[in-house]
Amino acid sequence: MQQQVNSDGKLIVNGLEFQITQPLDFLTRFVGVEGFGVQGNLTIIDQKGLGAGAPAVAVGVAPTTYNITGYYEGNGVSARLSYIFNEGSQGSNPNQNGITQAAIFGRNYKQLDFSGNVDLARILGNSYLPTLVVNVINITKEAQSSYFQFPNATFNEYNPGRTLLVGIRGRF
Repeated sequence: MQQQVNSDGKLIVNGLEFQITQPLDFLTRFVGVEGFGVQGNLTIIDQKGLGAGAPAVAVGVAPTTYNITGYYEGNGVSARLSYIFNEGSQGSNPNQNGITQAAIFGRNYKQLDFSGNVDLARILGNSYLPTLVVNVINITKEAQSSYFQFPNATFNEYNPGRTLLVGIRGRF
C-alpha cells in the first residue's frame, strides 16, 4: 500500500519582480528615427525549506529568470528580437528512481527569438495588399535538458531546433 503524507517541513518563498517598457524615441528622435524601444523583465525567487524530515521545495521554480526585447514599430514595419533566460531549478523531490536523496534538476536555459511583419498596404497605400509575417523561434537552436542528481548524469534532453514561420495575412 502507498499513501501520500504531507511533509512536516515549511516552505518560505520570497521574490522580487522588475519590469520595464521604454520607448527610445527621446534618444532616436534627434537622428530622425522613431519607433525603437526595449522591454524587460527580471524575476528573483528565494526559497527555504524548514522543519523536520524532508524540507519542502517548490519544484520547477527557477531562482532567476529574465527576458529582454528590443523592438521597432513604425511605417508599416514591426520587428522584435527577444532573449529569455531561466536558471536551472530542482525538478523533482528526492527519492527519484528508488535512489534516496537523488532528485532531478533542470539546466539553465536560454532562447533567442525574432518576430516581424511588413504591412504592404500601409507602405504602398493600397488597403487590399497583404501583410508579410516572419517568426524565427529558438534562433540559436538551444536544447532543454535536465540531469539526475549530478550534472554529468543527463536525465533527458529535448532539442526542437529552430522553427521558422513565414506567412501572409490578407484583408477582405
